[in-house]
Amino acid sequence: MKTLYLLLFHFAFISHLAFADIPLLTIEKIEAYTLYPENSFRIEANVDEDIIINPKDLAALKGLKIHHIDLVYTSYLGKKTFNQNAVNKQQIAKLKEVFPQAVSDAPTWKCIEQTGAKTNKEAKTYFHGFIVHFGPALDYQHLSTFFKPFQTPVKSFTVKANDGGNFDCGDGTTLKIGGNTVTHADGSPVNGDYTLQYKEFKDPSDILFSGIPMTFNNGRRDQNFSSVGMYEIRAEQDGKSLKMKAPAAVDFNCTKVDNGVGFYQMDDQSGKWSKKKDVAFRAPLKLLSKFQSKLAFDGIEFELNADIYNHYSEIQFNESCWDWVFKHFATHPELNAVLEKIDESNRTARMTIEPKQFTEMVADIIMEEKKAEMQRELERQIAEEKQRIAEWQEQERIRQEEERARLEKARQEDQRFGNTLLSEGIDEGHTYPALVKDLNSPGFGVYNCDQVYDLEQPLELSPVYVDENGTEIKNKHVVCVIDLNYNGSFSFHPNNITCSGKGRNVILLFTDNKDVYMLSEEKFNQLSLNNNMRPTFAMQNMTSVIKTSDDLKKYLKI
Repeated sequence: MKTLYLLLFHFAFISHLAFADIPLLTIEKIEAYTLYPENSFRIEANVDEDIIINPKDLAALKGLKIHHIDLVYTSYLGKKTFNQNAVNKQQIAKLKEVFPQAVSDAPTWKCIEQTGAKTNKEAKTYFHGFIVHFGPALDYQHLSTFFKPFQTPVKSFTVKANDGGNFDCGDGTTLKIGGNTVTHADGSPVNGDYTLQYKEFKDPSDILFSGIPMTFNNGRRDQNFSSVGMYEIRAEQDGKSLKMKAPAAVDFNCTKVDNGVGFYQMDDQSGKWSKKKDVAFRAPLKLLSKFQSKLAFDGIEFELNADIYNHYSEIQFNESCWDWVFKHFATHPELNAVLEKIDESNRTARMTIEPKQFTEMVADIIMEEKKAEMQRELERQIAEEKQRIAEWQEQERIRQEEERARLEKARQEDQRFGNTLLSEGIDEGHTYPALVKDLNSPGFGVYNCDQVYDLEQPLELSPVYVDENGTEIKNKHVVCVIDLNYNGSFSFHPNNITCSGKGRNVILLFTDNKDVYMLSEEKFNQLSLNNNMRPTFAMQNMTSVIKTSDDLKKYLKI
């Protein structure tokens, strides 16, 4: 008796291991499965019989991906009593054993229960087995290429590899990349000029045509992204992609200020996202206080007036102080490091430290100069040879010329920096409440500022797609679902899609030759989806209307 219990326990344990990776499946009930969907094939699989796959079907799969598998069976049991769920799991385990691609491609699964059979003889005439739905891999690599004709052009910048630079990407976003931070694919340094490319995606239309996946696995389950803005950075030289060895910094203007936003990076190969950090938005610009200081040294009067904001301080110099600061830029780089957005005409600059600290910095430099001057005076007094004095004077003349040259170069650099940060027509005082500063982008690729959410009242549908004349649409390639309640788009194999039962859903179907069909939000809401997992989508041909991302934006008014 103990042996029997041990054998039963061993069988139960092995069965648990075999079925542990098989989730609970959605069950669709229909009278009889008589369909032959496009881009699918059947595998007959009767209980207690070996599963044999037709070699022609395996050949048709070459270079393609299995997206979804349906397990089809009958509900009629007759005099038999067994656990249908356990039988389903056994059938799926048998298929996975003889069909490795059903595991490696990680398809979605569904059960289709046929309810029409009333006798054992009738049940035997029904199809029992699997429906395998396949097609091209609808990943980032494939879709970004497929949708290329619809995409908004990238913004390109010419960069000197040794210098790097700061680049205005529009709408308040700036990108900073350092000098000597870009390499070839083999790690060798890039010399000369290269092309830096920037693209951003801020609405469902741009996201759809980007081909970027919008799901994130949090370690337990997949969740959907609702984006407040994505961007992509690439670089190339002579048509060859480059790599980044030190992070670029992006000040990114998101679409809105919101809670629960994270910063994510996408793996180009897998399309999977990794979270880098939580996003903290800057508070709106606010004047906190004013500061005034006056200093007098050797007949020079320094007067500083500053407005202290929550993000920076803006300082106004009098003429004497302004001339002194510019004279000392070259010899004291610490001054240049704390002043930004220098305006020569108004003698103003933004300051990255407290005005009081700047005043103390100026006083310290003056005291150092006085000490140096006294030392030089002492040296002159103890100098015994006029030639030595003459040589020193010549050196001083050369130093002053070099200082003037460095000063001019510093002025030009500051002017170039100011021009780079400000786009044409933008007021320097313009603020961007949704601006996120210094997003550390460690490599060329795609980055996302996103909120995650769970799909509310999910619907798993296997639609039939027809045009305005009721004719079934052929050569279906990919279906994209936009829920206008969120900022995103989700791509599916046409035979099986998932959407929210409470969403503002717009469905777009693209054929192999890029014809575009749409089911509007209004038409979707008119569908009867209660216990109907195979609705007919009567779609409008939009091929002549939607040729670019901007066309879709205008049509959807987003």
